[in-house]
Amino acid sequence: MKNNRRNKLIIISALVVVIIGILLVAMYFNNNKNRVYKNNNYIVKYDSSWELKNHKDNSLSLVHGTNSKININIYNLDDEKKYSDIDSLIDNILYNVGKNNSTYKLISSKKDKITKYDYDGYKILYEEENNETMLAVYKVSDKLVSIEYSANIDCFDIVLDSVNSIIYNFELVEKKFNLKNKIELDTESISFDSNPGIEKQLKKTNKYELAAANYYVEYEIPSNFKLTDYNSTIGLFNYDVEDISLSITVLNRNIYEYLEKDNSLSIYKDYSVYKKEKNYSEYTELVNRVDDNNYIYKNSYKYNNK
Repeated sequence: MKNNRRNKLIIISALVVVIIGILLVAMYFNNNKNRVYKNNNYIVKYDSSWELKNHKDNSLSLVHGTNSKININIYNLDDEKKYSDIDSLIDNILYNVGKNNSTYKLISSKKDKITKYDYDGYKILYEEENNETMLAVYKVSDKLVSIEYSANIDCFDIVLDSVNSIIYNFELVEKKFNLKNKIELDTESISFDSNPGIEKQLKKTNKYELAAANYYVEYEIPSNFKLTDYNSTIGLFNYDVEDISLSITVLNRNIYEYLEKDNSLSIYKDYSVYKKEKNYSEYTELVNRVDDNNYIYKNSYKYNNK
């Protein structure tokens, strides 16, 4: 009988330990369950050891139970900087951080892949009395993202895994637009006149670049065409021998609206004046579909200067 009681006590004790273990594990996962905050511009995931303090359209603050802090800011870059890569911006970022935080001592700055999308960026470490600050910065399109983590030296490494998880899962929300995606489009094969005399002269090319509508474009044109006006958003060229002008630019347009004849934003409207003016005759215009993503538009007319 005593042995049976002893065995029952051992079994009960073991069950109590198992139950307590299960409860502790459940409490751990429950306490560390990810929370999510999102708005029209970004999504942040964080565990329950963090408390959301402030949030705006382009910024957010979190405070940890250890009094550690995370500040996230999204900056819209101006025209001068939005086409630069993060390597071109980092010196200016370091200068501004040092200027606004005179007590910071720079410990290290190294290139790194930021977030689960592996954006090119930098992780920068600062020290200030009993605190350490890590700054993760990266660029997406025309936006610069700054994620700043500050903590007491004793807590910095303890909370770091949680911070890295927040950085890894942070994402910007891609803007979605309700755009027309289908039109009835009449396409025809397009031919171009041949001029052997000019073609023989177009042997070499020069490289140029432009930036417009959030796009950076590199292109080549025959070296006979001379740049007539420098502008980072448009290329203007002349071939004086044959009185030919050439312009290159990037337009931010919905392609379906741009090719629809009745749309006020279409390419047809851009040249409608040539249809109405008496000095222009034999006006024709055609669109040819090269593939699913590329189209060619061509118009021609005669000008009667009388």
